[in-house]
Amino acid sequence: MKLLGDLKQVLVVDDQPITRKAIVRLIRNTGLFGTISEASNGIEALAVFETEKPDLVITDIVMPEMDGIELINAIKQRNPFAKIIALTAHVDKSIVTSAMTNGAYGFIYKSDSVESILFGIKEVARGNRYISPRATEGFKVDAKVAEQA
Repeated sequence: MKLLGDLKQVLVVDDQPITRKAIVRLIRNTGLFGTISEASNGIEALAVFETEKPDLVITDIVMPEMDGIELINAIKQRNPFAKIIALTAHVDKSIVTSAMTNGAYGFIYKSDSVESILFGIKEVARGNRYISPRATEGFKVDAKVAEQA
């Protein structure tokens, strides 16, 4: 199996074990990545990020102890080039805006199709920005966010 570019390690962060394990399995089944690490909250994820230096981070937004927006910001302070995908179940314009303006490369809903989730992960892994089409339904994305994305 050919790894996707230079991306060999992924960190999946979610406080819900079933969701975290499902995302890990989905990624593992692609065969496009090497090591896949897990964390259950932002504090744990930051420790893993600092020691393992993953190439891609996929993080939930709503978590105890340190939420995903705080995590994105903390990771970007340590590595401005880090590739991060925000993954959430919450349909809220302010979450999309906050995730993207804090440095996320991608934004995906947990309720998106498996194909859409994988597409978004692959796009970000390739260095492209990705926002789930559902994230822009029913409202106009702020010009600043669209420009950064």
